[in-house]
Amino acid sequence: MQTTSAYQENLLCDTLDRMRRNPEGRKVVHMHISKLLPANRTPVKSKIVSRMFGNLESGMHVQVFPMVNQDLVMTVNAGSQRDVNAICKRDL
Repeated sequence: MQTTSAYQENLLCDTLDRMRRNPEGRKVVHMHISKLLPANRTPVKSKIVSRMFGNLESGMHVQVFPMVNQDLVMTVNAGSQRDVNAICKRDL
């Protein structure tokens, strides 16, 4: 059975393939959480960052894909790019 992260990575590949065929109005954001210092890269902090995008995700404007290495990849509709940028610029 696939792990949740492996399933999310496969789902991301499918989503990116669909976006490749019809890219209008969508962007991809890759948050390199795995490159943070170890003290800032705890599973709890990674979950907090992921939850910060929950409101946008529930409105289907953003899809968040957690990776095995704790990075986050998001697909973002054009209307939500400003909101995602604001969250990314917050001090954590």
